Amino acid sequence: MSCRTRRGQGKMRVPTLWLFSFFMITEGWNGFLGSDDGIKTKQELILNKEKPLGPFQEYELLLQVAYRDSKEKRDVKNFLKLLEAYPLFLPGPVKIIRAKSTTYCGIQNGVLRCACDDGYSWFPPSCLDPQKCYLHTEGSLQSCDCHLNNLTQSVHFCERTKVWGTFKINERFTKDLLDSSSAIYSKYTTGIEIQLKEAYKSIQGFESVQVTQFRNGSIIAGYEVVGSSNTSELLSGIEQAAKKAKTGLHQLFPLEDNSFRVFGKAQCNSIVFGFGSKNDKYTLPCSSGYSGSITARCQSSGWHVLRETCVLSELEELKKDFSVIASNATEATVSSLVQNLSMVIQENPSTTAGNLASVVSILGNISSLSLERHFNVSISTMENVINISDHVLNSASVTNWTVLLQKEKNAGSQLLESLENISVLVPSTALPLEFSREFINWKGIPASSNQSNLGYNYQTEMFPENTSIPIRGHALIRSDQFQKPLPETIISMTSLTLGNILPVTKNGNAQVNGPVISMVIPNYSINEIFLTFSKIESNLSQPHCVFWDFNHSQWNDNGCHLVNETPDLVTCRCTHLTSFSMLMSPSVPPAIVPVVKWITFVGLGVSIGSLLLCLTIEALFWKQVNKSQTSHTRHICMGFFILCFGMLLDSKLRQLLLNKLSPLSFWNQASKQNSSDSSVKPRFKKTFNPFQHERKYVLSYTGESSNDIMLTQFSSSE
Repeated sequence: MSCRTRRGQGKMRVPTLWLFSFFMITEGWNGFLGSDDGIKTKQELILNKEKPLGPFQEYELLLQVAYRDSKEKRDVKNFLKLLEAYPLFLPGPVKIIRAKSTTYCGIQNGVLRCACDDGYSWFPPSCLDPQKCYLHTEGSLQSCDCHLNNLTQSVHFCERTKVWGTFKINERFTKDLLDSSSAIYSKYTTGIEIQLKEAYKSIQGFESVQVTQFRNGSIIAGYEVVGSSNTSELLSGIEQAAKKAKTGLHQLFPLEDNSFRVFGKAQCNSIVFGFGSKNDKYTLPCSSGYSGSITARCQSSGWHVLRETCVLSELEELKKDFSVIASNATEATVSSLVQNLSMVIQENPSTTAGNLASVVSILGNISSLSLERHFNVSISTMENVINISDHVLNSASVTNWTVLLQKEKNAGSQLLESLENISVLVPSTALPLEFSREFINWKGIPASSNQSNLGYNYQTEMFPENTSIPIRGHALIRSDQFQKPLPETIISMTSLTLGNILPVTKNGNAQVNGPVISMVIPNYSINEIFLTFSKIESNLSQPHCVFWDFNHSQWNDNGCHLVNETPDLVTCRCTHLTSFSMLMSPSVPPAIVPVVKWITFVGLGVSIGSLLLCLTIEALFWKQVNKSQTSHTRHICMGFFILCFGMLLDSKLRQLLLNKLSPLSFWNQASKQNSSDSSVKPRFKKTFNPFQHERKYVLSYTGESSNDIMLTQFSSSE
């Protein structure tokens, strides 16, 4: 193995990172790599596992090792010898039959640039550490640029050349084909791999073939071919051997004509869903311990989850328990159910979309039943409800909420309504009480004569992730709003992430830009409340004071008005109680204003010039066109038509610009339409449910859009 250097770097000492891939023969045992002598192993990646031959088995392992000079290179070689003599992770003797570097790196212009060695390739869309590195796919040589030299968190390495293929079997698809431990899965997999290996074994550079997936649609089988040659050579050899492969498969299965295809670039490729072409749709069952399924579609940027209903088995049991106790429920049984729900969530923190839906459903049923039976909510029960809410409102689960809201668009509204309904059931004797969590703050006090004298002040501050700047919320009800008889309790609640799951209307590009503050006073009404919100995003403008309308499941501005705006704060005045926030839209960049002005000036100039030209032509040829009354009338009509058309065009252009530059303008019209039937008081009414594969997965999220969804492995059954 030789160390590569990059031309043009002069005498600069270039650190080189090598990722070694080993073949080892040993007894069949799936161990996990550890560390030794200060050389850390990154991860175990079983890319190819041959069928056992007697007591031996062949594994391919990826080991991340870095060296900078010849001395460190010798240390690596000594480590390999030590690894062979004293296996750290597998019992019995180990023989390394091949070691080959996969990746080399060098510093260019202060950026760590990595590339794949011969016979290895990057597989888009990411390389090494997706958070720190960017994959350049243009040109003949793909490279991975990383702005930080620390690659200890790398997960996407160079891999051997791959080619993918699919074909369709005209037989009935069964769910057992999604279970790698089932007999029918083993039958199809073994038969297909034997025939394909026989067909491809003579191809130069061919190393292995493995069935990776079965999909519905008769039976669509997908397989992966791995080789040591480059992609074009391997693909060409497989295409030439296609006839032989189809003949062999025909002996075992009724293949559909013209369904056999191979390709060297997969539009989508992931551990969970495998590979696919654009618009391919794939549904997988959830992992052991979950019920439901997950469906994804292949798009240009990768697999995107369309629907996910993975529900923890314990949550399904709790839903059944509620159905059993509902008819004879007591305060004690409801309290016990809430406690069990809190314990289940603490022990299984996975916030899949299915789990979120189940939690919302259970809390909704509890709030409806408790309101109907006039149950009191104890301190411990309220604390458990807040803990549950804090868990499902975790900022890491926002993208899963996006998946859930595609199916159940009112789920966020149901959660908020359930929290308000349960809160009003806390008796005044249990107050004052306050729970402050990372994503939600709850406070309840018993009303007293202090409110008649001093009014009510509620202040809170919360810290978004990765920032030390607090987001504050403040609610003020003046003393003149509290008339005798005084209310029993006053409930206040704030959340930073709740606004992300309460959808903004489809029109415009406005977004919630402040905390959601809920103010609830049971069986009491006020005429004025002042609210102050910190701006979450300072680059947004045009604040609009709104409240959440439970009747229409949308933000509404009826009864709310903007009082004041500063660079950091927005103050609103509303005439009723419920849950409030503010909407803001992206401001028009100052650089755009001169462009818009010049477009206006050019348009006006062209219009005036055209008018002058028309008047000049009219003056020169007036005698010719004024020979009869008919022609005179005709030209007057044409002039009026042009005038009307110009006015209509001007109106449409103004409306278009207004919608683009002021996306919140539609709220005035929406408010008028809803003012007659939208409620200004909180309403208390009845509210309304990872993969059976070799590994288990949960959903996690990076990015801001609903498409930024990543399926992350959290345990392995291997």
